[in-house]
Amino acid sequence: MLRFQRKEFIITGDGLIPNSELNSKRDRPLVPNEIETCEEWLTEYSETYSKIGNESSYTLKHRVEDWADTYVSNGAFIQAAHNLGYRIKVINDGPNAYFGIKLLIPEEKWKYVRPIGFSRWLFKKKDENSVISHLAEDAFFDDTWPRKAEKFIDFLDYLKSLNAYDAINVLNTAWEAYSGEKAPYPNDEVVESCEMFYDTSNGQIINYEDEYPKAPAETTYIYVLFEEVNDSRKVKYVGQTDDPSTRLKAHITCPGTIDKVKWIGGLLNNDRYPKMGIIKSVPISEARILERTYMYAFEDFERKIDQKRGEILLNKVY
Repeated sequence: MLRFQRKEFIITGDGLIPNSELNSKRDRPLVPNEIETCEEWLTEYSETYSKIGNESSYTLKHRVEDWADTYVSNGAFIQAAHNLGYRIKVINDGPNAYFGIKLLIPEEKWKYVRPIGFSRWLFKKKDENSVISHLAEDAFFDDTWPRKAEKFIDFLDYLKSLNAYDAINVLNTAWEAYSGEKAPYPNDEVVESCEMFYDTSNGQIINYEDEYPKAPAETTYIYVLFEEVNDSRKVKYVGQTDDPSTRLKAHITCPGTIDKVKWIGGLLNNDRYPKMGIIKSVPISEARILERTYMYAFEDFERKIDQKRGEILLNKVY
């Protein structure tokens, strides 16, 4: 039981209910996750204030919903404010309340966007005294930072678009700390390997029904699927395998995704086959990150030669 303005209330999902109405139908329970979301929003975007504001709990709970992209109840917001020590003023003995609150939300709409994944982790580092904190602070106040992005390549491409190459080294460090694994950044060696592949005189190429040796123990191959177009190579897919010949046949007989079916089916209808290029033999322990790294590198090359982004990596989501 809580006392506000010398009266006793309970907090339900619908808001404040006077003690005299405890047996009413307005007793929807509070949901802990909703309270936590409101507390997170209040901690980030407000602070306690001596004067009572003029935005009600019902209005403020909608701010939280816009930010979190999820439902929270009126009562969850009131309970969160109570937990954090905000002054509460009941409005006309009804379910809503005003608060002693100072909003820190900037007017720009982009700052209402709730960051996810890497951005959410990064923004929490902005008040630390570290190399990462400088990137975190810049990103937090950047109105075009990709707050909803989930892939490393999206952040890498964004920094490249700003010519912020010094920040890319920090991004690699931050991503490694966030993910617990090496950042899939295409370094000079990776870029050179990709560049050499587009020289049609280079590369270990496997055609349909060719035999190619399996990878040695504890290793695997990074490979590409490609087609030849006007004496040039168009890369469509990057993967890893320890048995290239079998894997190429599987791609052709069981393409998998709709996009791959369309691409390979189109080739077969014209009596053509996709080809496999062996890019590099790598330790199995490094294969996952290197596969992704080469995906990003080849995707960048394909984009530079006027291919639509997304045509490569026909069944990959990273």
